[in-house]
Amino acid sequence: MLEDVYSRAGFLNVSVQTLPIQRRFPSAADAIRTMRNNVGDLRELMSRLKEADRELAWTEIERQLCQFEGPNGFEAPGEVLIGVGTK
Repeated sequence: MLEDVYSRAGFLNVSVQTLPIQRRFPSAADAIRTMRNNVGDLRELMSRLKEADRELAWTEIERQLCQFEGPNGFEAPGEVLIGVGTK
């Protein structure tokens, strides 16, 4: 999808790479707090839910994220896409 966006924008020699990352926070609660306040796409999706459903969703997200909490705090694997092209 990212490669297609670059190409439609007129970029040539488009390349997209996936890089693994580790998301780290002092705790799962800190990760949730960051997600609730900063993640634009997630906030947009959550805003479409009724308040009660939104709170249920956040409760389930927190429950699932707790599996990534350990002695070093919250550490969850993830990935980012890096796209490049020439114009």
